[in-house]
Amino acid sequence: MFLIDTPGFDDPERTDAQILDAISQLLALWYAGGYKLKGCIYLHRITDNKFPAHAIKTLKIFQHICGDSALKNVLLVTTRWDEIEEKEGAKRESQLRSEQWKYMLAKGSTLARFKNTPASAHTLLSELMGKGSVVLDLQRELVDERKRLCETAAGNIVYENVQAIKDDHQQLLEELKKERDSLQSQNDTYRRELMRDQDKQLEMLQKVYSDQARLERRPAEEVQKKVKSKRGASVGKVLLKVLPLVPATLEIIGMFVGFPPGVMHSMTSWMKDFGQDGPDDSDDGDAT
Repeated sequence: MFLIDTPGFDDPERTDAQILDAISQLLALWYAGGYKLKGCIYLHRITDNKFPAHAIKTLKIFQHICGDSALKNVLLVTTRWDEIEEKEGAKRESQLRSEQWKYMLAKGSTLARFKNTPASAHTLLSELMGKGSVVLDLQRELVDERKRLCETAAGNIVYENVQAIKDDHQQLLEELKKERDSLQSQNDTYRRELMRDQDKQLEMLQKVYSDQARLERRPAEEVQKKVKSKRGASVGKVLLKVLPLVPATLEIIGMFVGFPPGVMHSMTSWMKDFGQDGPDDSDDGDAT
């Protein structure tokens, strides 16, 4: 059984396209191998007094990864209750319930609190353990429908953002080029500065083009290549070798968006006494 901590979006070290690509390959390989999910956990710091634009975007991507039919297997968990007064925390929780999380709760998602204790972690995991298995929309789109990542509902959001960023950089690059070409010879110093700006824009464009290409791939085909590369190995063994799995009492895919490092480790460490054996080759296994 496994608890899987996926990368969070808006990472300063990785683009959203890179993160979604990593998550999509994990989910596609898991689904293609016959492994089932119990659900997803979305964590939100109750100490945050605002729900910024990037969090709204991330929540939208998360919803499309899951799909409406899987939202009943989602836990919307608020954290850091030990860092805020109960009254203020309850007020913010109520706002989340009536605004940002209203749609998901209406579709069956569960609102819960993580109290930073082993008992609280056990309660959350037990909540998912009692649910039936579920297939996420992203898994179905990638594996069953053989879509490119940009053609999926979640991937399209990221792809449109990449296209917008690309257009902005290309426009700025054109403006810099025109300005440089219009300068007279006596402005060599300024011309060099413009050329440096152009080089910077070109470098950024290369990264954007890389993200675009990443989103235009078909993760299911890459999953097949990984499986075939392990000669004679079962899908179960391939999963254990190529997925960044963290053993725990349950098999959970957690979308820990914007959550500080170390919290995931603290949650899983409380569960290690239940054993760390993964699913064997004859077991379809459940995952959460």
